[in-house]
Amino acid sequence: MDNKNIFFISALKNGAYIAGIQILFSMVLYIFEINILNFITPILILLVTILFISTIQTVGGKAFRISYLGDEMTYGKAYVFLLTIGAFSTVFVGIYDFIYYLTADLSYLKPMVEEFIINLENSGIPDDSLQEIYENTQKIYTTPPFQMAIKSMTNFMTMNAVVALIVAIFVKKKKPIFEEDEF
Repeated sequence: MDNKNIFFISALKNGAYIAGIQILFSMVLYIFEINILNFITPILILLVTILFISTIQTVGGKAFRISYLGDEMTYGKAYVFLLTIGAFSTVFVGIYDFIYYLTADLSYLKPMVEEFIINLENSGIPDDSLQEIYENTQKIYTTPPFQMAIKSMTNFMTMNAVVALIVAIFVKKKKPIFEEDEF
């Protein structure tokens, strides 16, 4: 097998791991009807998502470097590999999101949205801002599934790209300047 196939197969495998965990995480949130519109939950979801993306990218990137590149990888190659992992995971998550938004009954969100609006009203936000926030939350029910999936994919790929920028620092490994054999 040539290097390009190995590159894409390794990235595909790691992307599938990230997507699988993300999909499972999404299903748990849906099944248990966890309120995703309060203050703490979105932050926790973001942190958990970043944690598992960075963990899989680090482990997958180092395994690829050791197994196929002779334990040597530049920052640029590491970033491209990790970005490819992110692209594959984004495609898988996008397919899931499209099916989810097409088939899921989003009415379970209505009590969460109402609670969210009540909390905002009690916080003293001006009526104009409150009305704008309310209109944006109502778009959840009227936006076509394909458009929701594209928006989700854009957000997920952006997160993957940012995480890859950081993780590539830990995945790269330069060849030592002086080999022990040379002396």
